Amino acid sequence: MKTLFTFLLLAGIISAQTIYKVTPGTNDNKIILTVENSSTDMNMTDIRAFLSKKVPTINFKQTEQEIEKIEKQSSQDVEFTFDVNRVVDANKIDTLKFKITSNSGSWTKEIVIGYELPKDFVLEQNYPNPFNPSTTIEFSLPKEGKYSIRIYNILGQVVKTLADKTFEAGYHKITFDASRTEQGRSLTSGVYFYTLNGTEVNLVKKMMLMK
Repeated sequence: MKTLFTFLLLAGIISAQTIYKVTPGTNDNKIILTVENSSTDMNMTDIRAFLSKKVPTINFKQTEQEIEKIEKQSSQDVEFTFDVNRVVDANKIDTLKFKITSNSGSWTKEIVIGYELPKDFVLEQNYPNPFNPSTTIEFSLPKEGKYSIRIYNILGQVVKTLADKTFEAGYHKITFDASRTEQGRSLTSGVYFYTLNGTEVNLVKKMMLMK
């Protein structure tokens, strides 16, 4: 689900911080900053709005916007579009900072970002697929618990246990290298299966190793 945040920027006003939640893996979310000129006798000119503090989990498509002029007692919007990485620490809080400069002064807006926890167990399709020799597996967990990620051949035999441990709720990824199996040899080309198992989940996906 895309997210839209709208903020009104006024000189001298600082509001209490709110944590705005975004959904990992979503694209084209928007932050709209409304720049208001409350002056009764002077136009704002040469307005520059830019992202002054980035975070690695959020990728902005543009980091700077310019406005030539805002008439007295009027306002104008600047829009910033962003994507959110698929794998994030769901317990983490990040702070974005935007700065507005003009002929009449400058202002800073901090936006505190949190990340929504997954609502369901999800085992994503590995990528790349087909692969050789490595591929990435992503999965989502709505609750903390002990989970395993295993690779099977078409005979149902385990060829590699990638993880068998306690994971926190959130978004995770793990790499499978087909040249390093538990039997000490590389796998041959063909179809394999990978599973996510836990007390409340048993998911299976197919992958293709192509040499």
